[in-house]
Amino acid sequence: MYNKYDFAGAIKQYIMTLGYTEPSYVIRRFLDVAQIEFLIEYLENIHTKKIAKREHTALLLNCYVKQQKIDNLSNFLAESSVESDLFDIETAIKVCRDLKHTDLALKLAEQKQQHEYFLKILIEDLRDYDKALEHIRSRVELEEKEKYVLEFGQVLMKVASKKLIELIQLLVKAHSVSIKMKERDAVLSKDDK
Repeated sequence: MYNKYDFAGAIKQYIMTLGYTEPSYVIRRFLDVAQIEFLIEYLENIHTKKIAKREHTALLLNCYVKQQKIDNLSNFLAESSVESDLFDIETAIKVCRDLKHTDLALKLAEQKQQHEYFLKILIEDLRDYDKALEHIRSRVELEEKEKYVLEFGQVLMKVASKKLIELIQLLVKAHSVSIKMKERDAVLSKDDK
């Protein structure tokens, strides 16, 4: 069927061989731009049968974007599980960023609580420094706040120094309270003995 240019019929037959035929063989045959719709169908079926690998996911995401199937991409990302070995959240965010779909990458990073990617997109792509600082202040655990202040502090100091200094002051206060609580707990535990 493939040799007779019946690509729709060929892809249906290849889908029936999932689990028997090596997917890379089929994928190579359908990498031509003119056959990308058939490749998408095949890759979707690989995911449906739960035999996909990270490379298949990355290729499917790239195909969606190249074909401007942003709704399909959004649905796939929303339905996919971060815990799954087949779904690579980093790859999904990277693909969206590389193909200039930063809003989708940002939404995905936020939904999956990928704070580092969320901040990178805000700072590096969108240059929304105020939102990045607010995210660090309100949505990130104390230990991670320090990490992100160290990681992004140089950039943030140049563009939002006052707000960054306020955040650093809050971190210092939080640490001093934490130290005092630990000291108090140590004294109380000694008294109990």
